[in-house]
Amino acid sequence: MRCIKIGGRLSGGTYEPDRVVAELALLAEQADRAGTTVGLEPMPFADIRTPQDALDVVIGAGHPAGGIFLDVWHVGRAGLDMATVADIPAHHIAGVELDDADAEVRGSLLEDTLHHRRFPGEGDLDVVGFVSAVAATGYGGPWGVEMLSREFRALDPGEAARRAHDTTAGALRATAA
Repeated sequence: MRCIKIGGRLSGGTYEPDRVVAELALLAEQADRAGTTVGLEPMPFADIRTPQDALDVVIGAGHPAGGIFLDVWHVGRAGLDMATVADIPAHHIAGVELDDADAEVRGSLLEDTLHHRRFPGEGDLDVVGFVSAVAATGYGGPWGVEMLSREFRALDPGEAARRAHDTTAGALRATAA
């Protein structure tokens, strides 16, 4: 396994920076001994809400096997300009995920993230801007598609894979153009 993705407390609230930094440092050390890395994913409904919050924790932990997982949905739903991720040092990025969303949140943020995501380029988020910002960091690791939606779960697996591939390839091509 290349990377284990983790997150903060999904119920939100505030986190104790010293405790979270120490726990990430320990987890990164354990991951390193197992030959993998750990990526902290900020989520706007969690206690670690933004990429900057996650970067602060990762820098505090100070272990090369600990990094940030970036997801366009979470950056967009946090109300951040996609360009803000361009300032994250590439060596702190553990992985990147693409998807999309409608302009309006449907239900709570948690319900929206679990049931109403769109394929990259089929919603209203600035997916191309996000991809460009991540590329500007010099990040050269893997990109993934994280599709969580009722519509996606109802698709035939072959159709789901084709659409994920085609929409993601389209977003990446649009960035290269």
